[in-house]
Amino acid sequence: MRTAATRTLGIFLVLFAAGVLLNAIGHDLVTFSLGLLLFAVIGWLGSIVLRRPAALSAAIAILVAGLAAATTAWRPQAFSGEPSLSLSPRQEEAFDYLMSTQRFEMPHLGIAGVHSGGFLAMRLLSRAPDADLAFKELVMRGTAAGQLYGLTGVRRTDPYFFRTNRWRCARRTDSLRFADGCVTSDQPIGAIVTDPDAVRLPNGVSLSTWSKTHREMKSLDISGGGFSSLFLDAEPAPLAEKDALLDESLYDFVHRRPWDPNR
Repeated sequence: MRTAATRTLGIFLVLFAAGVLLNAIGHDLVTFSLGLLLFAVIGWLGSIVLRRPAALSAAIAILVAGLAAATTAWRPQAFSGEPSLSLSPRQEEAFDYLMSTQRFEMPHLGIAGVHSGGFLAMRLLSRAPDADLAFKELVMRGTAAGQLYGLTGVRRTDPYFFRTNRWRCARRTDSLRFADGCVTSDQPIGAIVTDPDAVRLPNGVSLSTWSKTHREMKSLDISGGGFSSLFLDAEPAPLAEKDALLDESLYDFVHRRPWDPNR
């Protein structure tokens, strides 16, 4: 009976290895390479268990060690717990806002074009000593909208992390609420990350600088750097930047609403 159970485990490992490989197909090169490596290791261990049931204990030990190493490389946060971020109380409010928000907001909303909470929160968080780590936490643990904000941040702070983690949203076909000006609509999550027709900013070039030499205004996405410039660069006009800084200090992130002098 023990031998039969062991061989069943071997079959499971082989099938599990096949599932890992199928899941990795279609993702970026790093994810596919990792999936291929796990497929080889798990499949090899499964074949050992099938041929030599007595080797079960050693196979399981190798499997656990291999999965732990792979998980650490793929998602280091899994074993580190929640990191201690160096954020001011105001930046913590902005971080919590982005972590739990259910919609992606462009910088200006409504007829009056007031600054959105998402825009102001991103500006505040970008000036934190641990901004890069905070953006990565959003990518790994945030809502769908929070992940998009996080990808917008790491596109600027850590391009390699962005390239190896954008698949988390880029391949999604479901939608979320997207607020821009007076219009709120449902937009595909993957299209917000990568739009083939969007602006592709060269490294170090802001959206305002790019627009001075390009008459046509294309759409924006995260992969091309348009959203990173839109959310993280200073406003091109000094007065507009002054207004944005004032709104940062007044926005109520806890209750998710702009400051209202009549309230």
